[in-house]
Amino acid sequence: MPSPSNPLEDTLRCLSNSDEVDLRLSGKSWPPLEDRWYVLSDVLSDAEVVPGWVEDLLAGEARGRRDVAGSYLASWLAGMVAGTPAVAFIALNRAWPLEPESIAVHRHAGGWFDGMVLRSPEIWVLPEDPAAGTPHTVVLDPVELQLRLAQEVVRLVEPIFAAVRSATRFPTRSMWGSLADGIAGMALWREWRSGSAQPATWDRAGEFLDRLQERSRLLKARPALTEVVWSGGTARFAARGTCCLYFKVFDGKPDPDGEGYCTSCPFRCEDCRHSRWVEWLEEQSH
Repeated sequence: MPSPSNPLEDTLRCLSNSDEVDLRLSGKSWPPLEDRWYVLSDVLSDAEVVPGWVEDLLAGEARGRRDVAGSYLASWLAGMVAGTPAVAFIALNRAWPLEPESIAVHRHAGGWFDGMVLRSPEIWVLPEDPAAGTPHTVVLDPVELQLRLAQEVVRLVEPIFAAVRSATRFPTRSMWGSLADGIAGMALWREWRSGSAQPATWDRAGEFLDRLQERSRLLKARPALTEVVWSGGTARFAARGTCCLYFKVFDGKPDPDGEGYCTSCPFRCEDCRHSRWVEWLEEQSH
């Protein structure tokens, strides 16, 4: 659990999965003065921003495929601004308000998002959290924290998905499916990086997705838990319920049992996914 000295900043530091991901509380300037930072409320209020990002993706990662551009953009943006606090809740029992005017994202030259800065220091914690009672903390019981975050996520991502849908015609239910995959996948990835299995992680992720599903009729497909036995023990991964469409831009002939599909893709058979995860785990161990 993070220390109580600066609860939100410490929480963001705990969630950062590499030195290449910038998660932080804003300093004196707002919005961030560096290039490629965008305040989310400005993104949603400017009718040209999302279509411009889509055009960039069509010329780059999406290789002219508008459906792929929609899949990538919705997953990358919602995964950053909504998936990150969801993982904070699942892993740390913490979350924060999701106000678009208080969230800025950094867009990589390749089109994905590799940073997020929060303007408000407010953070939601449980009564037993060591940060409870410190400045900018709001103490909630476990049920209230879960429900409030689920409501905030739906409120935040609905206009994001609407903007992407308008620019690409990519189905909104697929965007919701990718967000669900991302939340579960990130939670289990953090578990794996910690080096210790935490059985409650998957259950907590599932409960949170239940709350999202109660609030959005378009969230249908859900990820599935896969336990992978390898020489180092047992690792747990989330098999996606929604395809990201990478196979449509794969340089070659995609094969569900070979190359061209993500390891966690729902189009792969279970045995194929398992063998590829084992191979990856063994490579990582060396």
